[in-house]
Amino acid sequence: MLYPGLNQKNIQESLQKFGSNVVRSKSDSSFTIFTRQLLNPLVYLLILSGIISFVLKDYLESLVIFIILFINTSIGFSQEYKSKKLLAKISSYISSKAEVVRDSKRQKINKSELVIGDIVLLKLGDVVPADCVLLKAEDIRVNESILTGESEIIYKSVLVLLAESNDSEHLLYSGSFISHGSGIARVIAIGNNTKFGTISHLALNTKKPSQFEKNSESLSKSFSLVGIVFLFIIVGLQLYIKPDAINHWAQLAIFTITLMVSLIPEELPIITSLTLAQKSYKLGKSGLIIRHLTALEDLGNIDILCTDKTGTLTMNKQKVINYTFEHDEAFSQIWLLSIESADDIDIAVHEWLDDNKKLKKPKLTIDDYTDIPFDPKVRLSGRILQGFTVYKGSTESILDLCSVTNKKRETILSEVHLKSRNGLRAISYASSNSVNGKKIYLGTVFLADEIKDDADDVVRACKKNGVTLKILTGDSLEVAIYVAQQAGLIENTSECVDVSTLPFDDEDLLEHIIKSKKVFARTRPEDKYKIIQILQKNHVVGYLGDGINDAPALALAQVGIVVDTASDIAKSTADIILLKPELSTIIYGIREGRAVFENIQKYLKFTLIGNFGNAFTIGLISLLLPYQPILAIQVLIVNLLTDLPMLSISGDSVELSELRSPKKQEIHKLLFFCIFLGLFSTIFDFVFIGLHQSLPPGQVQTSWFFFSVCTELLLIFSIRSRKNIFRSVKPKRILVGLALFTFTVTVWLTLFGFRYLEITVLSLKQIPSIIILALLYLLASEMAKLIFYKYIDLKIDYD
Repeated sequence: MLYPGLNQKNIQESLQKFGSNVVRSKSDSSFTIFTRQLLNPLVYLLILSGIISFVLKDYLESLVIFIILFINTSIGFSQEYKSKKLLAKISSYISSKAEVVRDSKRQKINKSELVIGDIVLLKLGDVVPADCVLLKAEDIRVNESILTGESEIIYKSVLVLLAESNDSEHLLYSGSFISHGSGIARVIAIGNNTKFGTISHLALNTKKPSQFEKNSESLSKSFSLVGIVFLFIIVGLQLYIKPDAINHWAQLAIFTITLMVSLIPEELPIITSLTLAQKSYKLGKSGLIIRHLTALEDLGNIDILCTDKTGTLTMNKQKVINYTFEHDEAFSQIWLLSIESADDIDIAVHEWLDDNKKLKKPKLTIDDYTDIPFDPKVRLSGRILQGFTVYKGSTESILDLCSVTNKKRETILSEVHLKSRNGLRAISYASSNSVNGKKIYLGTVFLADEIKDDADDVVRACKKNGVTLKILTGDSLEVAIYVAQQAGLIENTSECVDVSTLPFDDEDLLEHIIKSKKVFARTRPEDKYKIIQILQKNHVVGYLGDGINDAPALALAQVGIVVDTASDIAKSTADIILLKPELSTIIYGIREGRAVFENIQKYLKFTLIGNFGNAFTIGLISLLLPYQPILAIQVLIVNLLTDLPMLSISGDSVELSELRSPKKQEIHKLLFFCIFLGLFSTIFDFVFIGLHQSLPPGQVQTSWFFFSVCTELLLIFSIRSRKNIFRSVKPKRILVGLALFTFTVTVWLTLFGFRYLEITVLSLKQIPSIIILALLYLLASEMAKLIFYKYIDLKIDYD
C-alpha cells in the first residue's frame, strides 16, 4: 500500500489537537427565540394599548392586556422551539460519506469524522470533504464555482515540492467537486478552518427568508393593509357621526388598536412553520428527507415527475444473462477491469466471471492499476493495467474506438439491437497494449435489471394522484421501451423517443413532442436539462436523479430529489433525499405536501372569514350604537381563545379528494370565497345585535363575546372541507378537544362572570338561545359554502 494512512493513535491525537470536520454555526438559544417573539408590530400595538390604559389609571385593563401579550408570546415561543427541535431531528437523518485509507485499508466514514492527515480517495462526482493537498492525480479537474462563482473547470497537479504546499494548483478546496479524473489527497484543514468553512460559517449565521416565507409575509401584509384602511375609515366615520368621540380619544385608540390586532393573521408564520416541520419530520421517519422545508409544499404541487428507470421501476441489480466474446483471453482481461470496482455492472460481471470455468485469475493488487473515470461525453471508462489497457462502454462507443470492418460492425450491432428489444443491456469491451495504441474489440456482455414487483402499482398511483411519470434514461430506446411496457407506463411504442432524433432547432415542434412523450432514451445531461426546462413552462416538475450527470437537472427542477447513495454533487443540489429508491415514497410525500397546503388554506379561510367578518361588523355597528358593542379586552380574549384550536390545524385530517391533484395558491378565489361567506357572518351579527339591543350594554357586550366564540369555533369545522360538515373527513381528536376546551372556558366565563375581563353573568335562558342562533349561522354558512363550490367556484376566471 503506497499510502497506509493514519492509525487509531494518529486519529485520536489529530482529533484532540484540531477537532472534527464540522462547520459550526450559531444556534438560537431559548432566550433568543423568546425575545424574537417581541420584535413584532402586533406586539408593539398591544404594548401601546397597555400603556394607554395604565396612564388612564385603568390598571385592570392594562394588566389583562399584558397577560394576553405574555400568553401570545409564550405560544409563539413554544411552537418555534418545537419546530427547531423537529428540524434538528430531520438533519440527523442525512448521511455524507468520504472514502479514506486508514491502517492500510480502504473504508468509508462520515465526513464529520475526517481529521487532519487523513488520506482521501476522490473520484468523478465527489465533493471534496476538506481542504486537501493532492498526492496522486489521474487527469483530475475540479469545479470551484461554489467558492468563486466561476464555472470554469480548473486543472490540478500533484505536489512535488513541500515548499509549494500552499500553491492553489496543488490544493483541493472543501466544497468543490471532481468534474473529471480521480486522485488521492491528504487533509490539511477541516471544519471552519477550510476555505469553504469560512464562507459557510457566514452563511449559516445569516438568516435569509425563503421564497415561501416571503410569500406568506406578503400575504399577511396584504390582509393587514386592507384591515388598516378599513379601520381608518371606521375611525373617520366615528369622528364624523359622533363628534364627541374625540373627548374619549384614549378609549377610541385602544379599541381601534385592538381591532387592528384581531384583523392581522399573526399566527400564519407559526402555523406554516409548524405544519412544514411536523410533516417533514413524519416523512423523515418514512425515508423521505426534506433538506429545505419549503420544498415540501412544492413537492405537493408536482404534476410531472421525471426519473431514470434505474432503481425506481427496476431492482437496480444487474445480472449477466448472455455474452459474446472474441476469444478466451477476454475473460481474464474483463475480470481485471471489474476487480475491486464499486460499479454495479462491474460487480455483476465480476460475480459471473468468478463462476466461469474459462476464467484464469491473475494476481492483482491496488497499486497494479489506474482507473480511467467514466466520461459522459464519449460514454467510456477503463483501467490501465501492467502492459495493457481495457475499456468498457456502449457498443457504439467501443466500436467507434476499434478498427472493425463494416460487416462485423453491422453483425455486432444487429445482435445487440435484437437482445435490447428483450430488455437486455449491452456493455462492450476493448483492449490495447497502450493508452494510445490500437484498440481491439473483446466482446459484449448482456445484462438485465429486473422490474420491481410494485412497478405497475407505482405507475397507477402516479396517475391516480394526478402526476405524469416520465422516464429520462441514458439506455437505448429498446431497453427503455421494454421497461416502460413491463411497468405499465406506456400502451404503445409511439410514446417513446430517442432524444438524438429530436428537432432541437424547432422550438415549437420540440415542445410539442416533449409534452406528448413519456419515455426519453439516450439522454445526456444537457438533454435532461432542456426537457425539464420545456416542461416547466406550464407544469411543476420534480426530478429524481443520483449522479453528477443529474446535477444540472436537479438544480433546475422545482423539486430536485436524490437517493441517499447519490453522488455528493447531486446531493448538494437536491431539495429532498430518499433513503430508499422507492417511487412510492415520493408519491406519499406528494400527498403529504398537498395536505400541508390544504391545512394552511384552512387557517387562511378561518382568519379571513372569522376575524375580518367580526371586525368589520364590530366597526360598522359601533357607528350605530351609543356604546362599543364589544370591549377591547373581550375582542382580545375572543382572538386568543379561537386561535387555540387552530394551532392543531397543522396535523388535521384532509379529504382524500383534495390529495388527488396538484394545488396552487389562488389568492383571488380565496378572497372571493371568504367575502362570500363573510357576508353571511355579517348578516348574522346584525341579526344578533337586533335581537339583543334592548339589553343593558354590559349584557350586549358579553352576549356578543359568547356568540363570537361560538360562531368562530363552528366555522373551524365548516371550512375544513368542501363537503357538508356531516360528510366531511373526521377531524383529529386534538382539534375537537381544543375546541371543546375553548367552548367550556367560554361558557364558564359567561355563566359565572369575570369582572376582570368586564364579562357580566348571562342567565341559563340566554345561553341556549345564543347557541341556537350560532347553529343557524353554521347552517347558513354550510349552505353558502356548498353554493359557492357548486355554482360559483368553477366560473371564476383570473387568467
